[in-house]
This record gives sequence, structure tokens and C-alpha cells, in this order.
Amino acid sequence: MIVLQSFIDTPGIVAACGGQKGALSFAFSHGVAIDDRDRWSAVFPSLLSLLELIQEERQARVILGQHSVLICRNETAYIGVAIRKGHPVGKSLQRMIRRKFKYLNAPMSEFVSPRAPPISPPSPFSGFKTDGSSS
Repeated sequence: MIVLQSFIDTPGIVAACGGQKGALSFAFSHGVAIDDRDRWSAVFPSLLSLLELIQEERQARVILGQHSVLICRNETAYIGVAIRKGHPVGKSLQRMIRRKFKYLNAPMSEFVSPRAPPISPPSPFSGFKTDGSSS
């Protein structure tokens, strides 16, 4: 499951969807009316179908009235985000989505810092030869 809260908490983002085709989850910013939520819930699957028609493309950007919608896919998932047209968040939107995909696809070991091996203190005899010969 794709956590969409990080998108919705970003100013300028109106709606977001994510997941696999047929199992999408939706999230909306706090000011979005119920009617608009129903509209966005219909728009995102339609855009997924459009993106599916063009197999070699990984993303599509569509302008719908006062909104710009970016929908991206990787091998296993989709993420779609609707923003107000001309909002500055549009410049960093692709980076946000790319980071989310990287987080979803990376093994957990990349995000858990490996425990460093304990450092043993140097031996007090490390500077001396132990073969019995004197230098």
C-alpha cells in the first residue's frame, strides 16, 4: 500500500492516488468538496487507462481546467497527483514521486543502518614482538 499522506500534506496538492490498477487508494486535501472527491476518484482511473495505452511511457501530465495532473508508474505501482495549475510544488512533484517509488522498491535493509562491528581497544602489547627476539 502506498502512503499518500506525505503528498496531501504538501501545499498546492489537491488530490493523490496510489496503488496497483484496480486497487487504488485516494487521498484529498482538507479543502476539497465531496463532489470534487467523486470527480477525482473517476479521473485518476481514467488517466491510468490512458497511460496503459502507451506502454513505453512511464508518466503522463494532463491539464484539466485549473489543475495539472501527473500520473507515474513503475513496474508494480501507480502514483497520481493533482495540483493547482501554476503552483510552485509542480517543480518538485516528479522528484517527490520518484523518491516514493524508490522507497517502495528498495529492500528494507537500505533504510535500516547496519550495526557497526564493535571496535576492540588496541592491545597493550601490539607494538612488541612476541617471538622472543629482541630488536
